Amino acid sequence: MSHADRLKGGKVAEARRRELGAFLQEKRRSLRPESVGLPPGTRRRTPGLRREEVALLADVSVSWYTWLEQGRDIHPSVGTLTRVLDALRCTSEEGAYVRGLLSGVASPPGDTWDPALQQVLGAFLPAPAVLLDRHWRPVAVNDAARYLDRGGRADVLDGRSLLELMFLDEAVRASVVNWEEEARALVAAFRLDSSRYPDDGWFARQVAALSEASAEFTRLWAERQVRAHGSARTVMRHPEVGELVLNASWLQVMGAPHLKLLVYTVEPGSPTAAVFARLASER
Repeated sequence: MSHADRLKGGKVAEARRRELGAFLQEKRRSLRPESVGLPPGTRRRTPGLRREEVALLADVSVSWYTWLEQGRDIHPSVGTLTRVLDALRCTSEEGAYVRGLLSGVASPPGDTWDPALQQVLGAFLPAPAVLLDRHWRPVAVNDAARYLDRGGRADVLDGRSLLELMFLDEAVRASVVNWEEEARALVAAFRLDSSRYPDDGWFARQVAALSEASAEFTRLWAERQVRAHGSARTVMRHPEVGELVLNASWLQVMGAPHLKLLVYTVEPGSPTAAVFARLASER
């Protein structure tokens, strides 16, 4: 490894430790003493738990925990880290995020995808389906998804990420009725996903670019929420048929962990189902 590579790797590791410290601080400040079994105590100048209280709950020294929040280069054991996560009442997704920040495991090489997956997308019809790469860029869609794209008046295959479409494309934003809810969920899932690719500088560059271009992204990113993708209700406004109510589900592609499959299903017998049934019959 060259000196330049080592220097770059050191900067990435330092940035990850800073993010870890900031995340732990945010979690600590979000907790009330009584919620973790501690007495309220005297009036607090700042909200949340004190560092010494977290250290007490996790059975670690105050100095050690302070170093962890400060982003020092320390390597907690599995047991010690588990106690810290438990003390901060971290969810399983938040725990995975923290472990990802600490692991530094290299991400799998390449972002290729098998063209045969285009046929898989077609098999989901009449449901819209989108294939995304690890940078959250749509790389393939089926006909029903193209119909949705026309509603947002955006070409989702133009190389932009899903977050760039949501935060920087006014037409896409206008087409998502429950935009705030959708945007918050996307940012929380993106934060978790970014920890899985510690050596990929694209994620940091994406956050920097979005933070500069969008005050709303900056606000949601600062919340430091972490959630895995789950099924969620999405309401989209289409210029031809009005509102479409869809259930978004995220699936992993077996054998290609860098790919995600986003599928929109509809309630049987609903007006939205009728729209996509008609679309399928016209193919």
